[in-house]
Amino acid sequence: MRCETCGNEVFDNGEERFACPHCGAEVVAVEESTEERCRRLERELERQKLHSQIEELSAADHFWTRGNLFSMLDRQSERAALERGDFDAARRHLAKAEKWFNIGCLIQIAIAVAVVLFLIFGKY
Repeated sequence: MRCETCGNEVFDNGEERFACPHCGAEVVAVEESTEERCRRLERELERQKLHSQIEELSAADHFWTRGNLFSMLDRQSERAALERGDFDAARRHLAKAEKWFNIGCLIQIAIAVAVVLFLIFGKY
């Protein structure tokens, strides 16, 4: 559930009323229907999947290419979209980040092939 005053995620621990740990405002736990709970949990699952994809791409980007500026900017935009709850924008930014990651890898492979060819044929 969310605090209506500060907007941060809070957990009720089974209590009906409690103080928000972030801003101190009183939060009243509201019963949600089964459908509302399922929708909320599905959105949270989708958010977690997108977040894990960002982190996987980030780890791969830093391992293989030591960072691609365009890919990093798109990942940051995706994180901001997730904070806003805009999953469509997050997916678009993830696709762009993956494209820039792939372009960066292809450039590195081309450079390595060019260096090897230069070393082989540069001696003659």
